[in-house]
Amino acid sequence: MTATDLTSPSGNPPDAKTPPAAGEPTGPPRPEGRPGAALIGATVGAGVLLVAAGTLIGAWFMPFVFALVLGVLGRISGARRRLRVTAAALAAVLGWGLALVWLFLGDAPVGAVAVTTAALAGLPPLAAVTVAATLLVALVQSLVGVWLGRTLTPTPKARTTRPATPDEEPDGSSGASPAPADDMDPRLPEGDA
Repeated sequence: MTATDLTSPSGNPPDAKTPPAAGEPTGPPRPEGRPGAALIGATVGAGVLLVAAGTLIGAWFMPFVFALVLGVLGRISGARRRLRVTAAALAAVLGWGLALVWLFLGDAPVGAVAVTTAALAGLPPLAAVTVAATLLVALVQSLVGVWLGRTLTPTPKARTTRPATPDEEPDGSSGASPAPADDMDPRLPEGDA
């Protein structure tokens, strides 16, 4: 047996995968209904802008509102929890951070206020401590918002289709008349109906 017997006509060993052609996906296929990287990036970008704009006009609760909406929409669409939480957290922290940078560049006394606030709170009089605590508040708001949005939204029902059995109608009903309304619920003890 020679070395040429162990290679394919292309010169590659028979077990080696050939590289994908240009334009072919290289990874495993994305499950249907899962958001892609572009959609996640656009969601985070829009969230950053909404949170920053809301913060600049005094709506300090915008990280919570954005995360709440993201939690509801993510639950309905079936997006993975990790993606929703990550997108909401990034949008909240980056949005509040962008608003603080905007105020700082606009000659607002952000550093002096942060030092005073830290000193009054009993923290080291460093602006970075107050800014970190502020961004932590934004993070907590976003986490609570995603959790609440997910919790308050009912789980979408699974769409299952199965062929009708011979004793069922095509719409899934059994064809028999429904039980009378005065029957007792079999799950309840007698006398509790």
